[in-house]
Amino acid sequence: MSKLQYLCFIGVLILLPTIIVAQSASSTEGCAPFAAQFSGTGFYWDFGNGSTSSETDPSTVYGVAGDYTVSVYEFENGPLVTTIAMTVYDVPTLSIQTNVDEGCVPFEVDLSYSGNTSSIPINGVRWIFGDGTSVEATGDRVSHTYRRAGDFTVTVELLTDVVGCRINGVATDLITANATPEAAFLTDPQSSCTVPLIIDVNNLTTDVLPVSYQWDFANGNTSVVRLLTSM
Repeated sequence: MSKLQYLCFIGVLILLPTIIVAQSASSTEGCAPFAAQFSGTGFYWDFGNGSTSSETDPSTVYGVAGDYTVSVYEFENGPLVTTIAMTVYDVPTLSIQTNVDEGCVPFEVDLSYSGNTSSIPINGVRWIFGDGTSVEATGDRVSHTYRRAGDFTVTVELLTDVVGCRINGVATDLITANATPEAAFLTDPQSSCTVPLIIDVNNLTTDVLPVSYQWDFANGNTSVVRLLTSM
């Protein structure tokens, strides 16, 4: 081989470097189990959870909440290229409370939720009241008025951009709204010139739920009996 040929051969080797694609994570936080996807070609990955990979665009699952450091190397046991910080949260749990769970329409209730959400970045919550209405709120409390009778399931939805953390809390048939009773009665006779006047009272009240009665006959007499035959 001539000297000129040797130099050309060396030059060809220099012009064929290893191609390396930048490394990144599609998301750096999520709720366990958090399936994390990474992008990169030509690296050795140590995910900080006991798993490693030298594949292109690797992935791993973080099954336990905590902070993890992903270390990216040029090759196994090679120079460190970069690190990626990962945060994994426990899946939040939500429970719903109400100040009162039964009443007559229009029926206003104060609702609140509680749960282990303090460590998760949240944008707010969506309340679904079960009567065809909903509202978004930023706090943990909301008021709502039920205007028709029925049993209603209340749902609170956590609004967050964190992967796997957007969950619901459901309270089945939490609220019972009753129709308002309509008081009505008839007397017989309705008028008379005879004293003392004795009348029969027919109670026509629609009581679809347990109620109590307080009669005032405007003559000093009262009663708490539902059905009256005379006074």
